Amino acid sequence: SADIEVRANVWPHFERVKAQFKTAYGVKLEVHKFKPPNTVTITGKKQENINTAALSLMNLDLSTTKRIAVDVLGRAAILGTSGARGRELQRRHGVVLTDNGDSVDVLGNEEQVDSF
Repeated sequence: SADIEVRANVWPHFERVKAQFKTAYGVKLEVHKFKPPNTVTITGKKQENINTAALSLMNLDLSTTKRIAVDVLGRAAILGTSGARGRELQRRHGVVLTDNGDSVDVLGNEEQVDSF
């Protein structure tokens, strides 16, 4: 499969984005020091997953964060037991979810976060 390079504003949340994209799309994200700022290389086994991840990454806007306090049931309702629900929500809403144990952070643009 062919790697894809995209320009994406992933800072300061790169590690969160990297982990979520690995889980959601089965791809690896890499930022290179010597390329233009915010150039991210996407690698993976399936070209379709790389292409989908590239589109998602190019449209990613992490300007707004909303923290939702959750109990065990609420956490399971948002993320699902294996994270599958969280992956589905990320794909559908274009947001990045972070599990903090007693809360879940929703990162996205203002409209995405408000509608979540």
